[in-house]
Amino acid sequence: MKKIHRLFAAVVLSFALSGCSGSPSTAVTDAPVTVSTEETPAAESSLISSESISESVSETENISESEIVTETEILAPAESETVTSGLPFEDTPENAYERLMLSFVQPDGGEIAPDDYGGVYSMFDTLYVAITTDEPGEYYTALFDGYTCISYTTVAVSFNELSRICEEAALLLDPDFAVTDYYVDVPSNKASVVISQSDPKTAQNFLKTIEDPGFDLHNLEIVMAE
Repeated sequence: MKKIHRLFAAVVLSFALSGCSGSPSTAVTDAPVTVSTEETPAAESSLISSESISESVSETENISESEIVTETEILAPAESETVTSGLPFEDTPENAYERLMLSFVQPDGGEIAPDDYGGVYSMFDTLYVAITTDEPGEYYTALFDGYTCISYTTVAVSFNELSRICEEAALLLDPDFAVTDYYVDVPSNKASVVISQSDPKTAQNFLKTIEDPGFDLHNLEIVMAE
């Protein structure tokens, strides 16, 4: 399990829930957001220093979540019941998403996402929960018991791993390509790094010259800042 701080900025749900964006020296949130060069203090975009989760129904966006800190155990649904029990049940993607984020909350105020968690995104009236297994485990089935708006999708790489790739790629690219943001693109199951200098192809070729970048380049996409 990976412990992470919650730094959710809107980037994955169509109603813009939360996310993994950041800059080379900060935590990872999920979609392009303003980059801060100051270290985000621990608290708690969901995995946990509380950040606002903006809501606006639109097209599918990535949900970003944040910096991986240490290894620890994740709360089982029964243990997190005291956290989620205060949330009134509504069979909506927004409510299900909030319940999921609350389930990550730890007694010490931190957040931990399961190792098989791949992120979430919303489309129309459905919350898509990405997992790295073929079938959802008890953690998810117990958490979402009673919801009809949940759909599971299987992905190859976990959110925790993509968050790590975001950070490492950003550190490698920033000196020559001026990284402005990075986030987890949940629907495409890739780590995304935004650069403001040169171009994505040159940046990709640069990473290929590094003998061991510490991650699979197939799991990374590089885009130009707008």
